[in-house]
Amino acid sequence: MFATTLPPFVSTLSNDPDMRELVELFVMELPQKIGVFESLLEDDNWARLKHVSHQLKGSAGGYGFDCVTPFAARVEQAIEGDHPNLELARSRVLELIEVLRRLRA
Repeated sequence: MFATTLPPFVSTLSNDPDMRELVELFVMELPQKIGVFESLLEDDNWARLKHVSHQLKGSAGGYGFDCVTPFAARVEQAIEGDHPNLELARSRVLELIEVLRRLRA
């Protein structure tokens, strides 16, 4: 893991008193989520990568991180079909991981 110098993505719900604690919990769990993505990528587990990307695509927006949705969708799209482009998929998973590292409550 390495630190990024790019600016963080801050949740659009960070000032919502009803959501703040949930957003903080989501962000605290990100290292585990990143670990899952890295492990699945290392194992070339494309079916599971597609599944967890789809889940993340749906859940991140609910915590005010709409910026994640297009990156997770790009992972899904690269893996879909009978002959997925695995080199492209790998690159897109790495992009998604970088975005996740930039999320802040």
